Amino acid sequence: MKLYRDGDVSRAFCSHCAKVVKTVFARRDVPFNDAKGSAKNILVGVCDVCDSVVSIPAQSTPAIAEARKREAVSLEASLPAIYVDVLDLAVHRISPQSASDFRRPLLSYFFHQFAHKSASVRQLKRAHALSLQMFPEQRGGYKRRLSLKVSSTVAEDVSWLVGATELNTTELLKSMVYEIHQQVLYAGHGVVDQQRARNAEQGGFQ
Repeated sequence: MKLYRDGDVSRAFCSHCAKVVKTVFARRDVPFNDAKGSAKNILVGVCDVCDSVVSIPAQSTPAIAEARKREAVSLEASLPAIYVDVLDLAVHRISPQSASDFRRPLLSYFFHQFAHKSASVRQLKRAHALSLQMFPEQRGGYKRRLSLKVSSTVAEDVSWLVGATELNTTELLKSMVYEIHQQVLYAGHGVVDQQRARNAEQGGFQ
């Protein structure tokens, strides 16, 4: 496999110019196929005539895949305040200095642990029912907005869990907070540490 560097030249077909053109390899931002985000500063072949990106060398594929995996997706829900309190208490238990910025990696870790496992469906449905028993909801009770930017990998885990459990995103988050309560606060076992949670947030699951 040939490896290219900035400034190397080659030839490729340019669809914009409708002909084979000289290309120069340079660093550019490459939009994803679905137009939702882009991979930043990727080595590509650029048309010497119209300056369009016309080729992507094999060596750039891993960087694009990694950027796609990490592209942020919004995850939002309005939850009874007790759920956010429990989540923040678990965050404090694991990482006292991190404050609320550790919510995302902690939830990412738990989403991944449950995703794509048939046994998770029954457990999470049960967790949702138990969460409503543990934290009874009163009409007009105070709620807090939970807003997170998660990687596309985590978003795929959430999507799978929503589809498999038939819980909506808010109900799924309640189930997850219940599981976090049981595994981090109640059991007190070291089921997750800072590094494993950070790996989950970034898609480097262990």
